[in-house]
Amino acid sequence: MIKHPPLSPEVYLKIKKEVLPFSKGNYLEIGSYNGGGICSLAELFPEKKFFSIESFIENCENEKLFIENKQETKNVILIKINSLIFCSLIKLNLLNLNELKVDTILIDGNHDYKYVCGDIYTSIKILQDNIGFIFFHDTSKDPVIQAVNEFEEKLKNYIVFKYIGTVDETLFIVNFDKNSIDLWPH
Repeated sequence: MIKHPPLSPEVYLKIKKEVLPFSKGNYLEIGSYNGGGICSLAELFPEKKFFSIESFIENCENEKLFIENKQETKNVILIKINSLIFCSLIKLNLLNLNELKVDTILIDGNHDYKYVCGDIYTSIKILQDNIGFIFFHDTSKDPVIQAVNEFEEKLKNYIVFKYIGTVDETLFIVNFDKNSIDLWPH
């Protein structure tokens, strides 16, 4: 049982009901705050692995809360790193992304434009050659909305479905191939 609730419970309810039941792979969350959301999902879907990219730079207390939330879950893997550094490792081909087997990604990290663009790059590389779900949170806030709009425009041929929710969220079902990353030169 999680000890500290998620920051945005509506988002996790949407993912729990409308995304993960249809997902065949694992889950990646970029920006997990205190881990309440990702750990609550992990408890409900024990057959999946749940990866969290979180640096805890903005709030060190959240690392302690994350660890407390994670205590009873065996399927949550914390990757304690800044998402731009993670993106750089991907660009340098220093990570084997196939081992993650991720098909669902929540982007809810740093809202600075360069971070959101880097998180989109990471998502494209992870979902390459797979049908997958990319879920953005805080899509009514600048510069998140700017990056999401650019993503939608540049990669429109790879977007199978778009859903705009009522709690500041946008979900895309995508089908990327090896050429899709060339359209996102960030």
